[in-house]
Amino acid sequence: CILAEALAGNSHITDLDMTGGEAQGWPRVTMSGCTALAEGLAANRSLTSLRGSWNEFRDEGIASLASSIRSNDEGDPNKTLRVLELARTGFEKAGLQTIGHLLQSQHCVIDTLSLATNSLTTPAVPILAAALIENRTLTWLDVSDNQFKDDGMEHLSRAFRENSTLLRLKARDLLCGPTGSAKLRADVKLQP
Repeated sequence: CILAEALAGNSHITDLDMTGGEAQGWPRVTMSGCTALAEGLAANRSLTSLRGSWNEFRDEGIASLASSIRSNDEGDPNKTLRVLELARTGFEKAGLQTIGHLLQSQHCVIDTLSLATNSLTTPAVPILAAALIENRTLTWLDVSDNQFKDDGMEHLSRAFRENSTLLRLKARDLLCGPTGSAKLRADVKLQP
């Protein structure tokens, strides 16, 4: 993959915008493309921002990507990637579990994360909440357009009470009722 080779061999690339599909009019990156991207990322020491929204990474591609962030080709964690946008990339509970493990790593430096519009449902929220409780670098999180409902909001609310570094949450259209919304609003500053 040409992109993976360029990413691996170029120490000047700091921002990679691979936003695909309808948002940019470009073809979507598939799971195999994400796996190739992960190989390039494993050798890169300069990337600070990876915008991969509107692609088809799925759970398997997210696993490859997270693995390369946790441990590069020399066995060291990525210490530069701060922004990770994975909105509308087609992952579900297994992909969120992989992201959760990444966020729980003591070496994680990601401070901005978008997980919007991935059809994540209430059973996946405890995974995210557990990761947020452990994580100490994330300051901005977008979980909009998922299906967390009231039960999911309770888990998120607890995570925000226990996490002192997370400052902003973007959480529109989560299909929760007034109980879940009120609970979350009481525990976090919601971004409009």
